Amino acid sequence: DMHIVWRGMGESGPGMPNPVTIAWGTVPGAVAGLGTFGALMFGVFVYRHDLAERRRDRRRAQAALVDAWIVAGHWDRAGPRGDTPTGNVRLTVAISNSSGQAVRNTEVEIFTNGGGPDPVIFRCGAVPPTVPSDLLQKIVMMAFPGQDDRSFPENMIAGYYRLNLVFVDAQGIRWKRTWTGELSEVGPANPPKLP
Repeated sequence: DMHIVWRGMGESGPGMPNPVTIAWGTVPGAVAGLGTFGALMFGVFVYRHDLAERRRDRRRAQAALVDAWIVAGHWDRAGPRGDTPTGNVRLTVAISNSSGQAVRNTEVEIFTNGGGPDPVIFRCGAVPPTVPSDLLQKIVMMAFPGQDDRSFPENMIAGYYRLNLVFVDAQGIRWKRTWTGELSEVGPANPPKLP
């Protein structure tokens, strides 16, 4: 109960009220007013947080439906009977785009389980919607140092390599999905430079 008490005859003119005292009401009324204000501010905070979360979800909607993994790996062989080792590894990578639009500027970064040398990057271009099956990419690359067909069993190749997928969604946002499945925004897409 906040109310202003006016006292009679003011100095500014006859019949004009002149504020002299302000009565603030009771302590419980003041506490209730602060509680109401606090609840209002909390409601505004929750609304803004929810709105930001919905924007983030809309922004990530297509990117969340894109993934890649190594399906198989074996030593590349050449020769008339296909029994001469080339020193290269042949990986089959599955790229899944379950969204309704293509993703572009797709890059597969392949690296070893233990870290090792810099990743090898393969540019796959555009990946159209692939539902219900996945787009399989055949990648042939030089084996990382310390690997050869004699010391490294073929059935361990797919488990030894890891990959990250980098792509640009239909909104022009660049994303990275790590080999652990984590999705993060890398930034705006850089248009490819024409030669």
